[in-house]
Amino acid sequence: MVSEYEAVVVREAFKLYLQHQQASVVSRLLNETGRKTKRYEAQRGATRAARKWTTQDVLRLLRSSLYAGFVPYGDEMRPGEHPAIVDRATFHQVQDVLEGRGPGIQYHWRNPDYVLRGLLRCGMCGEAMTPGSTRKGTREYRYYRCVTRDTQGKEGCQASPLSAAALEDFVVARLREVSVGGGFATQVHARLTSRLEEKHKALRAERVRLPKDLARSAGESAKWVDSLSKLEGPSRRLLEQKRTAAEEESAGMKKRLAEVERALDAMEGEKLEAAWVAQALADFDAVWDALTAANRGRLLQALVGRVVVDEETDSVDVHLAHAGESATPLREEVAP
Repeated sequence: MVSEYEAVVVREAFKLYLQHQQASVVSRLLNETGRKTKRYEAQRGATRAARKWTTQDVLRLLRSSLYAGFVPYGDEMRPGEHPAIVDRATFHQVQDVLEGRGPGIQYHWRNPDYVLRGLLRCGMCGEAMTPGSTRKGTREYRYYRCVTRDTQGKEGCQASPLSAAALEDFVVARLREVSVGGGFATQVHARLTSRLEEKHKALRAERVRLPKDLARSAGESAKWVDSLSKLEGPSRRLLEQKRTAAEEESAGMKKRLAEVERALDAMEGEKLEAAWVAQALADFDAVWDALTAANRGRLLQALVGRVVVDEETDSVDVHLAHAGESATPLREEVAP
């Protein structure tokens, strides 16, 4: 059972993440406002006290499908019987950003040459790999390094920095292979279209539901106003608190309704983006060489789910974003 306080924190975390797109920023902002993690009670009576948020706490929360009304079933997410705390369109949007595929990912404030930014995972510790560079004279050497190694040293992870150019060339070579024949381009377009249709359906359902919820909330508030004049003491204070909570809920619903309208307006642009991705993949060899670095990154973010680099086995697994959950990743043993 989720308390109202927890529900507020969960919605706030999702909202903050869509605004800032960094879990570390979300944890800092939650801590600055005095928000705490959930207090857990184990079956044997042990408890874990509420505490300050960490980046990993935020990531666990954002990836939990339970908050969107789903329940995990094997590799699938199925609708549950419990109420959703965040709407499913928002949940899917957050998952896109977490996987580096969200439309909010922008490159104008970052070095666009790192086209695998946000996609790489260290196979030795499971954490992300982040871009870096060093200079020797006038020459710049680009690389990707393990976040654990970067923050904790060799004691945390033994992975060494790896050549950015070698990893990027490897991933592009694998995409050239799967794009031959046009079948994968057709599959990607179908999956993107299906996902957009699901998002559109969810947004339209919200647009229908929210005005009804607002009308219901307004009716309840009106009844409470009539009752306030007849009450005194603790009963009056309790009713005033309920009325204030209802007003805040209504304000939140109005804000969400405006967000839904904006999201629906943006759907046409997302459809055009899906078509561009499929078209680029259909003629990958010719298109890739003509793309700018920013658009290369944009295309890879749409096509690749994650790339796992395991230095111990000298292997790189490329997991395609639209190949299905049961698809075998593209693997090759290399020494980047």
